[in-house]
Amino acid sequence: MSWQFDHFNLQVSREADIVRFFGDVMGWQPGYRPAFPFPGSWLYEGEQALLHILPVAGDKPEAR
Repeated sequence: MSWQFDHFNLQVSREADIVRFFGDVMGWQPGYRPAFPFPGSWLYEGEQALLHILPVAGDKPEAR
């Protein structure tokens, strides 16, 4: 039996800090995200979306 990791979702506070952390530590970079009616970020390694980040409900959007 084998399996393959596709992507995962995190609901976080301080979205910009989390995006920066994964960029610094893992080298993942923000990329294309469909125009959903709610905020969030997708982080990629190359062409593969690995992490979908959603801000905690009620969190104030951060400057980018």
